[in-house]
Amino acid sequence: MKWSEIPIVWQVCLQEAWAAYSVGSLPIGAALLNPHGEVLLRERNHLADNAPTGRVGNNQLAHAEINVLLQLDRSKIDPHPCTLYTLLEPCPLCMGAFYMSGVRNLSYAARDPIAGSTNLLGKTPYLSRKPIGVHGPVSALEPAIIAFQVAAHQSRFAEQDFPEFYAFWATLCPTGKAHGITLYQGGELQAAAQAGLEIEQVWPLLVPPHE
Repeated sequence: MKWSEIPIVWQVCLQEAWAAYSVGSLPIGAALLNPHGEVLLRERNHLADNAPTGRVGNNQLAHAEINVLLQLDRSKIDPHPCTLYTLLEPCPLCMGAFYMSGVRNLSYAARDPIAGSTNLLGKTPYLSRKPIGVHGPVSALEPAIIAFQVAAHQSRFAEQDFPEFYAFWATLCPTGKAHGITLYQGGELQAAAQAGLEIEQVWPLLVPPHE
């Protein structure tokens, strides 16, 4: 998929993810849209860097979805008809925050076979109360996003420390997993970040061959 073919909301999430990667955080971005398709809020993962006032940074809770939802002012925005978009299937932390935020629609681009927690819906009486719509993954984007996650994890963590991540990625999307390792070993993404390139310029690097 060419950059120009990517829906605007996913372009926004990818822009946020690239900003996160470029400062050493994990490449996950998220955005809140109203029913008219307008981007109301946007943010990114801030695990390894400072965050704007009112959001979370330099903390294990500094996930992209959390930092979007912390901006949600219910006196100005009715959350029920809005949709939270995120590059990666939310983890338990973000799934809980999403559910309690009042936002009723969730869309994610790529599965997370380790931490992804959309399957928590319906597991308790409370998590069965709200009419939640969940959509994902986006098959045209998932291989490139998994490649991005793999490359980023390779740069932050030793593979032998998280073998289950790589085993699941290899099962879920072997082309994405293999391409992510190639990207890390070749240094293309690190060089692009250091050169200050924009995600529009970087996107072709993320797409696995033959996708």
